[in-house]
Amino acid sequence: MNTSRPVVALVGLFVLTLTACAPAVPDFDAPIGESAAASGAADSTTITAPEPSTTTTTAAPPETTSTTTTSSTTTTTVVPVGPVEQTVGAWSLSPESRDESGTQFEASVTAPALVGDVDTALQARVNSLVDGHIESQIGATLALWRSIEGQGDRDLTGSTLTLEYEVAGFVASVVAFRFFSDEQVSGSGGSKRQATTLMIDLVDGVSLGLDDVVLNGESRAQLLPLVQDGLLTGYFGGDQDAFSLWAGNLTAADLDDAALSDQGIEVWFDELEVGPPDIGTPVVLVPYDALDGIVDPQGPAAAFFAS
Repeated sequence: MNTSRPVVALVGLFVLTLTACAPAVPDFDAPIGESAAASGAADSTTITAPEPSTTTTTAAPPETTSTTTTSSTTTTTVVPVGPVEQTVGAWSLSPESRDESGTQFEASVTAPALVGDVDTALQARVNSLVDGHIESQIGATLALWRSIEGQGDRDLTGSTLTLEYEVAGFVASVVAFRFFSDEQVSGSGGSKRQATTLMIDLVDGVSLGLDDVVLNGESRAQLLPLVQDGLLTGYFGGDQDAFSLWAGNLTAADLDDAALSDQGIEVWFDELEVGPPDIGTPVVLVPYDALDGIVDPQGPAAAFFAS
């Protein structure tokens, strides 16, 4: 990994709501655009396909460094080198986003922006990786909706998919995001919540996975019992029978939704994946002091293992 580090900060607030509306006649030819949010308070662009537009503004630099954390959002701002030029790009949906009945979907989105002395190519790359992550979740949801409507006995008007993210951590040159999706299918009487993660190396502009953080496949297997213990004690109160019922078949391959934070490695799970509905989307934080011999000391988390 390239060891040079850009002077950047990250504005981390994102909300996207995808809603199934009454049938319309949209033209879904425009691709998803590159998007970035303002430093500090997040702006929002609401798009009804197919009318994309792009607005460029200049934001004054913040004067202080602060981090605010709530249950739903984390926003980090750092004094940038100078004023930040930012572009809020229109988001429209590809042809695959329209089902056979011609249902139109609306989306509102605020995307991340790197703040400071940032190369425009790097910002574009970050946008592309975030866009791709969002596209994959939208695509999976739309495929499900098309499948349900294809059965011919369900009207999905009013179904929604809401995506949110927050910054999990900014470790050395790596930023990690937590993504949460809430899907409400019309007529189902409930919603489904999922949690995914995305880590991006801000030096090389590439996405990272858990295997880039741990030493090897054996190390991933060593992480598993630490995560299992966190679930057992944190969510099941030590009840081995309940844990075995819900999470007894958990394997190292199920730890993909991991994110670096300044305290350790977070491992997230979807609702109902490893426990009953009342525990929501559980997360286990494995602190760095428990990860010696598991995390690569020369990898993205090297700063926490410096001798």
